[in-house]
Amino acid sequence: MERPCPSIITATVWAYWDLYYIVRTYWQASLVSVALLSIGSVAIWIGPIYLTTSPAVQTIARIALLIALSFLLSSFLLRVHLALLLGDAAADEDVGWSSERFQAYFGRLSIFVLLLAFPSCLAILTAPTGPTYYVGSRPPMQAASILAPIATFAMWLVVCRLLVLLPAAAIGAPGATWQNALRDMGRAAGFGRSVIVLPLLPVVMLAAAPLSWFKQLPGSATAMIAASLWLGIVLFIATTLVAAVATRLYQFVGDQLNSPRSS
Repeated sequence: MERPCPSIITATVWAYWDLYYIVRTYWQASLVSVALLSIGSVAIWIGPIYLTTSPAVQTIARIALLIALSFLLSSFLLRVHLALLLGDAAADEDVGWSSERFQAYFGRLSIFVLLLAFPSCLAILTAPTGPTYYVGSRPPMQAASILAPIATFAMWLVVCRLLVLLPAAAIGAPGATWQNALRDMGRAAGFGRSVIVLPLLPVVMLAAAPLSWFKQLPGSATAMIAASLWLGIVLFIATTLVAAVATRLYQFVGDQLNSPRSS
């Protein structure tokens, strides 16, 4: 008989317990990840602005920097998946840059980055290149304003369906293919979307909490460092939660597929 889906509240509590376990077990790697996310997020946002004034080139530069940041974070994310799947045995696994496990994982993570960046690329491609003239009181609806939200929602649905591929690649599962991920998550797609979104809602509120305080600070280096550090902490929490939820979804889907069906 198939195992029933756990409640969404139970899955959310489980995700935050996994976050606590990862930070406690890999606290040094967690601090490094916070630093990487703090510096990387500022570089991704500000760097392309100083590089060029072309929106298309800025978008390409941000994608390249985001992939580079993903490369630096892949070892930590591998540790998250392996720690939740293997427990103490995860410490013996090789997650170095030269390992096949790392290369397979980073390759899939890079594709996820490209999928999430696709709406931004679409918005740049469909944006008008010159001034827009219209007659009447209301401007015409631009293609970018229609296609970008649709593409963003579509890519979010696709990523939620494919997210179990990351822990599958981390563990070296032989059936870790895009087709299998789409098929295996079919029946649990709604549950998967819910358990991905709900744990992130407190993180969004946490991110917005100090905004008014940051606005009152003078435009000094201290204020910028404090804001970037806070952003790094928030991004670390969100990234680790998503990795933990993806791992638990992989376990749940695997249990569903391997459980005997009642006739």
